[in-house]
Formats: sequence, C-alpha cells, structure tokens
Amino acid sequence: QPSALLLESHYHHLDTLNRVRECGSIPAFMKAEGLNDGIICTCVSENIPFVLVGSYHEDESVYQVDINDQSAIFSVTNYLIGLGHKRIGIITSSPEYTSASDRVEGYCQAMREAGLTVKNEWIQFCENLTEAKAEQLAKHMLYLPNRVSAIIAFNDSVAMAIYKASKDCGLSIPRDLSVVGFDDTTLASYMSPPLTSVWQPSYEKGEKAMQMLISQIEGRETSGRRVELNCITMYRGSCAPCGEDLQ
Repeated sequence: QPSALLLESHYHHLDTLNRVRECGSIPAFMKAEGLNDGIICTCVSENIPFVLVGSYHEDESVYQVDINDQSAIFSVTNYLIGLGHKRIGIITSSPEYTSASDRVEGYCQAMREAGLTVKNEWIQFCENLTEAKAEQLAKHMLYLPNRVSAIIAFNDSVAMAIYKASKDCGLSIPRDLSVVGFDDTTLASYMSPPLTSVWQPSYEKGEKAMQMLISQIEGRETSGRRVELNCITMYRGSCAPCGEDLQ
C-alpha cells in the first residue's frame, strides 16, 4: 500500500474519489486545478490528511499552498503599461481553472486602473493550450486592424509559440512586440531575445506542502492553513518601450 498519494487534476473526479477511498487514510497531495468539491469533502469527512497545491479552495480550514496569480499578472501588466503599451493581449488556459481566471482578473485590474480599454479579442482563453494553438491565437491578435503591441503568455512554452507567430508575421521582438512568459523555465534564458518571465517558487511550494502534510500526520497545528507564496518577475530582453505608431 502506498504511503502517500499525488492526485493530479486531470484524473476523472470519480476515479480520484475511488483512489482516495481504496487507500483509506493515506495522506495525499492534490493539485487543486479542476478538482471537484466532493473529493475535498470526502477527505475531510474521512479524516484523510491532504494538502491542496495550486488554486485556493474557498474553505480556509483546508490546508493549501499556492502562488498569487492575480498579483503576479497585475504586476507584469503594469510593467508593460509603464513601457507605454496600451493594447496588451493575454493568452491563457481554460477559464474553469482558477489560475487562468485569476491571471485575467489581474490583467483587467491593471488595465482598468490605468484607464485603458480591454477588448474581448485581446483575451484568449484556450481549453487545450498547445504550442500550435497558442501560435494560432497569437496570430489572430497580431492580424487585428489595431494589433496588440504586447502579449502576456500563460507559460514559457506559449511564449515560444508567440515568438514563432511574431516571426511569421514579419515582426521583431521586442521592437514590434513585447512578450512576457510565466514559470521562468530554463528555456526563457536561451530564447532569442531572452524572455522576460514570471518566476514562481515551485521548490518552496512543494517543501511547504510537505511540511503541512507532515504536521497533519503528526497531529500538530501549523501557523496557517493557507499559504500564499510570492512570484518574482525576471526582466530580460523581450520587452521594450512601445513604438509611437502602436500607442
């Protein structure tokens, strides 16, 4: 019998519930994206120690750890606005995921506070966000009559697809288009130009989740059941002041 479970969000909800029940009171890490409330209620009612990793649950009695997606994108949107960009696009995953909806909310908040218009075609949600799909969505925004001058990507792989779309459209980064990624993977530093990207503390997230799980197993109360970790924007060469013809 396993000593712990890692329950991924892509498992069918019924399958996840069955795995929890079959393993009894086995401690679990659960990726919160797409999880059904019934799974969480089952773990609580059957006293199964667990920690939600990613996308907060509204029940603050549940142990959970994540980053502040809304704040991170609010910050990078303000950075682009500070560079003179007014037509900023964002490509993200399905709105059913809290991380995606939170990032769009952060983007919209920054745009509203700057007194800028947000057009529907500048916000691109995608349920199955592959590089090919991201490239297609980026081209859609770049072919608009009043095209965007900057795009915020859901992750660095999406940013890479935006680079390709930009090249295919005859645009140069960052002269004609500024791009911001997310996750700050190794890929970001080796792209040309190097990608400005939001770094998130993945190691710290896992470490904190393990500490919270161990505390539950040992019957110790932690200082807080809801932990929010900060992101850091890594500024590189993919962003530049907006040209006057695009303002």
